Amino acid sequence: MNEQFNEFEWLKEYTGIHEDRMKFENIKNFVFFWSLFETKVCKNNANVKSISDSVDELANRREFIFEDYRDFFDYFRDRYTDSGKVNDRFESLNFRRPDKKEFVKDALEGDINKPYEIIKALLIIVYRLRSNLFHGKKRVETLNTQIENFKIANKLLSKVIKSFD
Repeated sequence: MNEQFNEFEWLKEYTGIHEDRMKFENIKNFVFFWSLFETKVCKNNANVKSISDSVDELANRREFIFEDYRDFFDYFRDRYTDSGKVNDRFESLNFRRPDKKEFVKDALEGDINKPYEIIKALLIIVYRLRSNLFHGKKRVETLNTQIENFKIANKLLSKVIKSFD
């Protein structure tokens, strides 16, 4: 049991994915960011309802400024829409019935303009990323195509967590 075990090298060899370590750190960090978010923002029970309720609660205490979240919105809109309409990537988020798919679609397509509603939609996207990572269709060979999603999600989660201080 005292022998050194290099987790990263084992994963690279086993999966055949040869990305550098730093890219996969974003995915590992996402697990921790999500855990903090679920604990602090969603009172240990993250789902679309608890996310929505928490954002509503915070919106009643302070105003959200859209400009503070514009980069996140632009990133996800650019990723999940083409010519102003949701695309196949959006469908690959695999929304479940309670996940407010139409609400998120409306936000990305520009039909919702209240900042706190847009933040809800962004967090629901991050929730779907989380659900797909932990419970969805596992496609390890394409995980490296999600690195930027996790980087953006981590930054968004950090901003929202700090808002609840």
